[in-house]
Formats: sequence, structure tokens, C-alpha cells
Amino acid sequence: MALKNFLIILLFFVTVLNADSPKNLIDTIKGQPALSTLSFLLSQAPTEYVSIFTDNNKNFTFFAPNNDAILEVESEIISHPDTLLQTVSYHIVPGSFSFTSLNQLNYLATYLNSTDSVQLGGKPQVLVVSKDANDVLNINYGMKSVNAPAKVIGSNIQTSNGYLYIIDTVLRVPKSFDDSLTDSGKYPNFLKSESNVDSTINNVTGSGVTVFLPDDGSFAATIKDFDDSQITDTLKNLIIPSPIYLGNFTDGQKIQTVNGNNVTISIKDGVYYVDNTKITVSDILISNGVVHVTEYVVSAGNVEGEHKNNNNDGDSLMANLMFSLIFVSFTILFTL
Repeated sequence: MALKNFLIILLFFVTVLNADSPKNLIDTIKGQPALSTLSFLLSQAPTEYVSIFTDNNKNFTFFAPNNDAILEVESEIISHPDTLLQTVSYHIVPGSFSFTSLNQLNYLATYLNSTDSVQLGGKPQVLVVSKDANDVLNINYGMKSVNAPAKVIGSNIQTSNGYLYIIDTVLRVPKSFDDSLTDSGKYPNFLKSESNVDSTINNVTGSGVTVFLPDDGSFAATIKDFDDSQITDTLKNLIIPSPIYLGNFTDGQKIQTVNGNNVTISIKDGVYYVDNTKITVSDILISNGVVHVTEYVVSAGNVEGEHKNNNNDGDSLMANLMFSLIFVSFTILFTL
């Protein structure tokens, strides 16, 4: 009798432990009603691909779009197997990242490393994950996320091989520089120089690029009377031949552009500047690097700088004039 009771108790504890034990990433997704559409999409992916994320010897962090998010872009990804696989890969990060382990600003390498959509010198595409003032995680994934980043809904879910975050948006794979600008609809003047832009940026080889994209009106004013050669030279001042994300800039840092000139980074009260030109939007991801939007054209005699210089010259002239008047007055006084 005692043995029977012991076995019953043992069976009970084994059942409870099995029920409470975290499941792997894929099985956890299957158990989330809000992720039923994602679960279906994963069932359409190659078995050898999905099986990677059931391995308890490896850790993963999955930013999983909910059902509503997927339904909004269903036609874009379901009918294209390659697009589906690349999109899913862009939502998965190697490593186990709990909410508390994340900093205020994070650049997380993903599983997206297809040469069809990533040109970063063999390195994978990243996600920009940040915490806002309310400790909500926001995810920047390219031009489409500038004004509407993806947001994490609720807390992270621990699995046997990592963490799962449910998000409200499908993370689109970052496009080329040219396509990203076209999608934004905000840079018509810059796109008029499309042939120069495309050849200059896409011909930079290596690990990728950083582009300091000026306000479109400022760019138009700067190149108004330029020929093609001058436009190309101006563009080369805006390009760094490697991707540098905002969080990797340091105050006083000097960086060489494609044309060989140096630009200087400065940080004042949390605001970033490139040669005294303010960065207004940062970390816009593109297929071969990152874009930072600037108030004026970098290294091209920006309007703000000219106004400051003119004001400084005027102040100096006025100071010299006042000194001269005072000196003359005292001279006359003592002569009398």
C-alpha cells in the first residue's frame, strides 16, 4: 500500500514538472493563440530549417508577429517561399535575451544573412531594439519603421531554449537605399540624382555603408547649380564605407568619407552632430548599411554654419568698432 501511494505521488510530481517545464521555441509558439498564423507559416517552412529552433543546446530570441500583424502582409510573404524564409529569419536572433538583459539601445544580429537581401560583407542584418520611457520595447527595421516602429506586446516568454516576444508588426527586410527612399516619398530632389546616388552607394564594396542623408530641401539648395561631377563629389561626402550605427558614435570621433575627407562627430546634451549638422533621424536600416538623416548637407557649407559664421564675423566687427570708439574718446578726453 505504501509503495502504491509512493508511486502515485511520484507520478503526480512528474506530471506537474512536465507541465511546468518550458517548451522549446517552436512548441511555445504553437501554444500561443495569438501566434496561430505564425505557427501555420512555420509549418510551411522547410523541416530542416524549423528543426534548428527546437534544439535545446542552442539559444534563440524570437520576435514573433501576432495574427493581426501577419494578416496585414499575408499576400506579400505567403506566396513567395524565399521571402517567407527571409522574413522569418529576420525575426530570430541567436542568443537568449531577456527583457532585463537588454540595454536602452541594442543592435542585435539576426539569422538573416542571405546575399539576396543583405550586403554587409558576410555579416547578418541587424535589428535596432530600444526601450522607451515606459520601458516598452520598440524595434526599428528600416524606412517603414521610422514613424511606426514595431512594439513588443506584453512581457517576454521564457522557453527551454531562449525567449519569445510577441510583437504587433511584421518586421520587413530592409531594402536597398534607392528603394527605401522611394518608399518614404520624402526625398524627391535626392532621387532626381538617382544615377549618381545609386552608383556611388552601391559601388562601395566591403562591409557596407553609412549614409548621412540630408533634408531634401537643403540638398536641393546645395546642388542647385552643380554639374554631375560636383553632385557626385557632394554625395561622396555623405558616405562612410562601413556601417556605423548611432550607438557606436563617440564625441570627437573623426570618420573618413568615401572621398577621403574626415567628418567629426559631436554629442551635445544627447543630440548627435556631424560637422555641426544635427542628426534628426537615426539608424534607418538598408540592405547594405544604415542611414542617418541630417538637417543640412554634411561638409557642403551648410546654411546653419554660414549663418553662425556670418553672425560671428558681425559680432567681431562690432566689438572692434566699439573698442576703437572708446579708445578715441579717451584720447580726446585726456588731450583736453
